[in-house]
Amino acid sequence: MNNLKKILFGLSISLFGFSFYSQSQEWQSYVENESIRIEIKQERCTSPENGTDNTYVLLKITNKLDQKITVNFHKFLWYNEVCASCVATAENLTSVVLNPNESQEGSCEADKTLKIFQAMHAGFSNRVLTDFELNDLKITIEN
Repeated sequence: MNNLKKILFGLSISLFGFSFYSQSQEWQSYVENESIRIEIKQERCTSPENGTDNTYVLLKITNKLDQKITVNFHKFLWYNEVCASCVATAENLTSVVLNPNESQEGSCEADKTLKIFQAMHAGFSNRVLTDFELNDLKITIEN
């Protein structure tokens, strides 16, 4: 192909093995293949100066190839058992560019690209993440 990009594969993922009640700070495998590894962990993020105390699911994406790639997926999120984002839109599309053998991971300080809001511990919200899915996973190899 003469395109600047080749689609390696398109894959819809429906994996729900992560327990949201676990307080583990260790990365847990979400999906892995010959090209990438996606891991998740739960993290409590407290900022007294901002008055926030929230828990997030953080994502870590690792490029296992010796080539630059772009990873795209839609975040489908269920809060209180109701899907809040189960239609693939530009708003819930995540796109991450990874250099050869590079990893990127979410953190409390990072933007929302690699984190998913789970719950608020201080405040008036009773909205709690009950499930999530990284849907329509696509990996593009950059030429």
